[in-house]
Amino acid sequence: MESFIKEYGTPDFLINAVGYAYPEYVENLKLKDFKKNMDVNYYGQLVPTLLFLPYMIANNQGHISFI
Repeated sequence: MESFIKEYGTPDFLINAVGYAYPEYVENLKLKDFKKNMDVNYYGQLVPTLLFLPYMIANNQGHISFI
């Protein structure tokens, strides 16, 4: 994260646009499919938010959007 801040500066905006789904009926999915879905759709938004948020708080500015 430090190298990102050095190169690009402090973030002002974070747009979390993550989406992943299986083209299948729920009853046909396995537990591993749900785990992969959660890894992408939940943690794919949580991790960048946790990385950027301290810098936004330190600067007392910033916006985070989830779409």
